[in-house]
Amino acid sequence: MVGQPRNEEGQESTGGFTRRTLLLAAAASLAGCNSFGPSDPQPSGGSPTTNQARAQGYPGDHGTVRRAAPGEVDAVLQAGADAPGTTRVELYPETIYRPKRPWVIEDGVVLHYNGASVEPRTDIDLHHVHPGGTVEEAQVDLRAVDGTYTSSVFRFDSERFGFYGNADPWHVRGGFTRGRIGEGTLFEFAQGGDRAIYFVQAAHSVRNIGTVVDMHRTSEYGINGCRIFGVWYGFERGIHMHNSGTVGRLPDNIAGNQFDVVVQPGDGTRILWDLERGRFNVLRGRFWDYSMYEDVMWRLHGDDAENRYGNVLRWYPVDGSKRWLLAEDQVGHAFDDQVGSDRNRIVVPWLQGNPITDFTG
Repeated sequence: MVGQPRNEEGQESTGGFTRRTLLLAAAASLAGCNSFGPSDPQPSGGSPTTNQARAQGYPGDHGTVRRAAPGEVDAVLQAGADAPGTTRVELYPETIYRPKRPWVIEDGVVLHYNGASVEPRTDIDLHHVHPGGTVEEAQVDLRAVDGTYTSSVFRFDSERFGFYGNADPWHVRGGFTRGRIGEGTLFEFAQGGDRAIYFVQAAHSVRNIGTVVDMHRTSEYGINGCRIFGVWYGFERGIHMHNSGTVGRLPDNIAGNQFDVVVQPGDGTRILWDLERGRFNVLRGRFWDYSMYEDVMWRLHGDDAENRYGNVLRWYPVDGSKRWLLAEDQVGHAFDDQVGSDRNRIVVPWLQGNPITDFTG
């Protein structure tokens, strides 16, 4: 593309990401969050004839490759969903997009940001990711939203979009979101109806958000076997596992999910893992500055909390954490009194077999 990058309204733009933001994204890449693509994108340059062919669709590593200019993304995504095989939809590099409705990524469609960024002005979900849909290298800036952002960057919804579990598990690969602490959700897993959400994998990093991962259910069907990677820097709540309303059968069927993350709380961070429902889930990673949480790092609560079991937090503390953990006035700040029993475990490798219950207050 020749000339200045353009935003969703077609106006010239200088781009929306600072040097610090790009450095954070690079750090996420070094942490392994941007290394999950199956192949490199096609070259972003080319003559006008080449770019016109891209917009119309041409064979590529992902089947058909299409380009979507600002204002065309909805139509190009739908054309990709209607086409046979796999379609890779590429945005234009160094271009700011401002969608007015969620982008729908259906089965067989790969949305690749290709150096573009999204800066919404309205409070909307950004990506409705269907089973078999994939978003690659999304660069999202939520700070320009008018008012408070209450929606989700990536939404997985079994009642509206169908059963997750039969398609390629990778649904989000790489990228970085920047927002305002206490506002919105990065990943929303909404189970509903008679369909489950199984084996979704997502790798994406964030700086400043309301909730990083919200897993909630309205029926007995589960949210199981999902795996999340990323660097989380500044959030109000890290993970929230809960039911929406009363679920009479299998109330703890948010199970077998795993999180491999690097976590840095910020001003306004309340809790890392808010577990109202769920079992056999694992949160593993490097957790910095655990004394900054306004509540606790991990709270296991809700109805029949004593029946919740099999959850594990595997913590690799940084230098100095041992001193804080061993300090009597800091122990209770990390965990509540439901965690650390034989039914839910906290594993700190340098304890070398000593019972973690020594550190739960």
